[in-house]
Amino acid sequence: MKILRLLLSFVLISIVGEFMHFSPTLMFILSALAIIPLAGIMGKATEEISFYSGPSL
Repeated sequence: MKILRLLLSFVLISIVGEFMHFSPTLMFILSALAIIPLAGIMGKATEEISFYSGPSL
């Protein structure tokens, strides 16, 4: 989970890169790296929701 927190910095870098008009290739790479930790966080959140809601939902 620590690596996901480190990769969260790519979210900010990709936002800054958009405003600084980075090259499209670099923006694609930065955005792809930014999606990885967000997907991990969503997966963890889904597991937590299923823990509280149980199998009945």
